[in-house]
Amino acid sequence: FNVGIGVQSGSKRIARDLYSRPETVDEILSASACIKQVARETRKQIIGRYDFILDNPWETEQDIEASIRLCMRLEKPYMLELFSLTFYPETELYVKARNEGIITDDLNQVYRRSQLTPSRNYLNGVFAVLVPNAPKWVAAFLLSKYTRRLSPVWFPYFVALIFHAVRLFRAFWSYAVRGDWTLIRFLVLRHLLILRSRLKTLKRENPTGKRPMFCGPPGNTIPCQAQQKEEVR
Repeated sequence: FNVGIGVQSGSKRIARDLYSRPETVDEILSASACIKQVARETRKQIIGRYDFILDNPWETEQDIEASIRLCMRLEKPYMLELFSLTFYPETELYVKARNEGIITDDLNQVYRRSQLTPSRNYLNGVFAVLVPNAPKWVAAFLLSKYTRRLSPVWFPYFVALIFHAVRLFRAFWSYAVRGDWTLIRFLVLRHLLILRSRLKTLKRENPTGKRPMFCGPPGNTIPCQAQQKEEVR
């Protein structure tokens, strides 16, 4: 079982002013401890699933680090679901981004943007390290100024892959001892899908320039790239 909690951000300013989330960090940690206690008393595997929104243009590095440090204080085991901020048309954040010049191309920045693929940068990589429940000291090491200054962008993603492999091996060994092969197959397939998703985020853009045929909202009169090519032919 898992209990989903939409945290979105560990920064009080971002959570309150942009996402209308009045919950405090202490309340989130209290809920995490409560989930752990219920799981212990009922002797069932109940895991907290915490949702976070990344790639927010109004977040500072301090805001992002506040979210990471909140994750470091959550009760283990936990699940982290990381999403890229997507501006849905006519919402308050969309209007705000439009007025401030953050959105200049609706087709590529809104309709073709995937909320399931956060951008590849160093701090998002530290988030990826916490997904497989890596120890706190690993995230603290990656957040240190000395490490951030010397490490390339790909380094935290490489560390995340190592901990994903370790977590998969531990789960496989645990279930193999108990002879639960159904769960083993599920864990292997699930982690293979996670690995596939991570590798996709590390790939560069398609050099052929091919894009989906979806060209925006219904009634859009602007032809997409594929249609323009066909017209040229």
